[in-house]
Amino acid sequence: MSTAQDQSQSEMSGLETGIWQEFISRRCGLHFTAGRLDFLRRRLLDRMRACQIWNATDYYHYVAYNPAGETEWSKLLYSLLNNDTSFFRHPPSFETLTGHLLPQLIQEKEQQGLDLLTMWSVGCSTGQEVYSLAMAYLELIAALEPANGAGQPAWRVSIIGSDLSQPALDKARRGRYRLHEMRRLPEPYRQQYMTALENGWGGQSFFQVKDHVRSLVQFSALNLCEPDSYQVFNQDIIFCQNVLIYFKTETRFEIILRLSERLAPGGYLLIAPGEVIDLNLPNLKPVRLNDTLIYQRVD
Repeated sequence: MSTAQDQSQSEMSGLETGIWQEFISRRCGLHFTAGRLDFLRRRLLDRMRACQIWNATDYYHYVAYNPAGETEWSKLLYSLLNNDTSFFRHPPSFETLTGHLLPQLIQEKEQQGLDLLTMWSVGCSTGQEVYSLAMAYLELIAALEPANGAGQPAWRVSIIGSDLSQPALDKARRGRYRLHEMRRLPEPYRQQYMTALENGWGGQSFFQVKDHVRSLVQFSALNLCEPDSYQVFNQDIIFCQNVLIYFKTETRFEIILRLSERLAPGGYLLIAPGEVIDLNLPNLKPVRLNDTLIYQRVD
């Protein structure tokens, strides 16, 4: 790389950064506070280097107007998102899910003659949360069925994972993870629901989510700032954890309102503690359980 190229890469004016900040916010709603602008500049410069584009304005025009820009936009977006997730990331939420919410929903549905549970992981990243929901469901049903004597599963389940990042969704669909990516997965779950692949990509050891777990889930792209893309309805459980931190406060409330409209009556919305303060919507009531932030839809 020439000295001129190296110098151009190390510099990005406040105006150029602001243009990118506004462009990203307009496209997907992601908000970068003043304290995260250095992070934004580093990621932009990393992608410029990968594309061998040495000027921020040229890179902007490449992403915004070039036919190949959509592919590059997907890669840039993936680099801007944290994508730091894990199986059963917030244990109190999953303990509350299996110990209280799902058993209550099952009891109510049985009284109504229904046999379908619906769950949605919003901002699922690389899929661990979606598969955690599937495993939690399977464990609960296995515990319930000896009591009701069912030879076959008495319940059906639909579990959806959605995310803004296509590379993250591609990995989620593969359901293949390195050992360090399963750090919070209990050992009995690993033995029950994962298959070890000794000769994985690049000679590394990987673990594959078993087919009977993968068959319960599906993944789709979703931009939370585009209301028309919310093609999910009547959900019993919605997980939206560690997602809202990427948005401005007013945008967070708009997203929660849209999510609440996708809940079935009596359904539950689980948010990461601290992401929302003083939420007051007429169709949601707080449910205070076990260090969790949960709202239930009421009519």
